[in-house]
Amino acid sequence: MEIKSVCILWEDLPLGIMANTAAILGVSLGKHAPTLAREDVYDSTEGKHPGIVQYPLPILKTNQETLASIYQKVQTMEDVYFVDFTNIAQSCLDYDDYIQKMKKATQETIEYYGIALLGPKKSINRLSGSLPLLR
Repeated sequence: MEIKSVCILWEDLPLGIMANTAAILGVSLGKHAPTLAREDVYDSTEGKHPGIVQYPLPILKTNQETLASIYQKVQTMEDVYFVDFTNIAQSCLDYDDYIQKMKKATQETIEYYGIALLGPKKSINRLSGSLPLLR
């Protein structure tokens, strides 16, 4: 089975928030999918270069409605792992604050800043295949 990963960002975010969102999603995806990163490599002088992701991670963009729709779809897809980052997470000072705020959140109060997906290429393409690259 061919594996694919993507990171999809809300196109209306300021550049700094986009960069922060992509970084958080990448770290979180790596934590939950440790096989993403490969072994360390060494250059000709024995300089160490820690392992990086073995699959490309394109950064795509879309609108808020599409992000929310993708979030709803992946809830029922057992073959796709996802991580989302929201306005609520962005507003929190620590993880305990995030836990408490999310307990009170509804789909109407959540804005998706981004979502990272990992799974079979066919499933990921079904969710994100028509989205443009972030440029």
